[in-house]
Amino acid sequence: MPRVLTRTPLARVDTSHQRILALLTEKKLLDDRLARDTKRRAKVVEELHEIALREGTRDSKGGQRVVLPEELSNLPGAPSGYRRSRSVSTRLNEADVLRLARRKGLTNRIVKTREVEVIDPDELWVALQEGAITRQDIDACMDRDYTYSIRGL
Repeated sequence: MPRVLTRTPLARVDTSHQRILALLTEKKLLDDRLARDTKRRAKVVEELHEIALREGTRDSKGGQRVVLPEELSNLPGAPSGYRRSRSVSTRLNEADVLRLARRKGLTNRIVKTREVEVIDPDELWVALQEGAITRQDIDACMDRDYTYSIRGL
C-alpha cells in the first residue's frame, strides 16, 4: 500500500522542528540570493572593466584609473573612483625549458634526475595478504579529513 503523507497541524509540531524548518527556509532564501548576487556582481565588474578600458587613465603598471568628478565623490560615503589593476603571474613552462636545453646542448646541466620515494599500493596489498602487516597497521596510516555541509533532502 502506498505511503500517504499527512500534515501535522502546526500547533502540534515540536518547536525545535519549527526552528529547523525556519532555518532551512532561510538557508534556501540566502542560497538563492547569493546566486543572484554572484551573477549580478560579475555583470557589474564586467561593466566596470569596460568603462575603465574606454575612459580610464593608464598607469605605469598597465592598469587603468577612473576618477569620479568632485561633485560626486564629495558625497558622504561615496567612492572617489576605482582602479582596474593588472597583475601577472609567471612560471616556467617545463616542456619549453626541456626543448631549450636540448637545442642549446645544456640538458645534462639543466635537467636533473632525482630518485623519489613513492608508495607502491600493489606491494602494500601483497604485504597485507601475506600477513607482514595488518589491517590495523594500514588503518593507523590513514589520514582522515571530515567536512560537513547542509543539503536538502
